[in-house]
Amino acid sequence: MLLVKNKHNYMLVNKNYAVSEDFEPENLVDTGNGYRLNQEAFEAFKEMQAAAKTEGLIFEINSAYRSVAEQQSVFNAQCAQYGQAYCESHVAKPGFSEHHTGLALDVKTPHNGTFAYSKEFTWLKEHAQEYGFIWRYQESQEKYSRFAEEAWHYRYVGKELAQQVKDSGLSYDEYYITLLEASN
Repeated sequence: MLLVKNKHNYMLVNKNYAVSEDFEPENLVDTGNGYRLNQEAFEAFKEMQAAAKTEGLIFEINSAYRSVAEQQSVFNAQCAQYGQAYCESHVAKPGFSEHHTGLALDVKTPHNGTFAYSKEFTWLKEHAQEYGFIWRYQESQEKYSRFAEEAWHYRYVGKELAQQVKDSGLSYDEYYITLLEASN
């Protein structure tokens, strides 16, 4: 296990890079619906949400910051309900969740149905990087992220880096390790 080295927007947290048990993200704000998110990420989310709304699309935050203790509860509940095999590919262990950073969020629509088949998801795939977000867990990148696809999970890294990651075609894990970490 490698501990996260910094608290910047581009930090990597995954199955190999963990936060310490006492990790505290910077600048968390209340999103107004029971969640907390990094202030810069929340401002970018509201801008992205407003832009989508002009096209008749609605999505909202369904999950955001989680402490290590909260992730332990999520992990235990999901494993109890769906089994260990499911947890290995769908649920981060405590300390290894991007939600600990305060920069990751899950979104949902008020419509019935699967988010992956929604117009909102199609819009986010095309536009999220314009607001500093990357679609984090894609089926084509499972080899690197080691998580199953999650159409609803987005990570704030800032506009410039989000566009670079999207343009590269690399997973964020690949991009971080080969380009960001190598340059530090």
